[in-house]
Amino acid sequence: MATKYPKYVKETGNTLGYQRAVPTRLQHIAKKKLYTYPLGLSLSASDAQIHRALANADDAFRLFCKTVEFRSPSSYSENEIDRLVQDLLRRRGLEQGQFTDGRIRVS
Repeated sequence: MATKYPKYVKETGNTLGYQRAVPTRLQHIAKKKLYTYPLGLSLSASDAQIHRALANADDAFRLFCKTVEFRSPSSYSENEIDRLVQDLLRRRGLEQGQFTDGRIRVS
């Protein structure tokens, strides 16, 4: 019997993912109809783990929509900029500080 997951949570192979339609008014700018975000959870994850990951994915979706709608850097808080950077690194398969040698350089 299939497990009932919260709205927007889908099985993607052996893991769970977040999938939500991009608002119609933004689809022509975003050039996609669906927004997907990996939750990083297995199918056997607890409800609490799923809801925590769902809250993070929902925040990422709202930030994605804001990014599509607003281009001015002044419309983002420091926290939102940090999330955007973390998301970009995640999508590219990189980690923060991956290419530094540990030395601080001051120009």
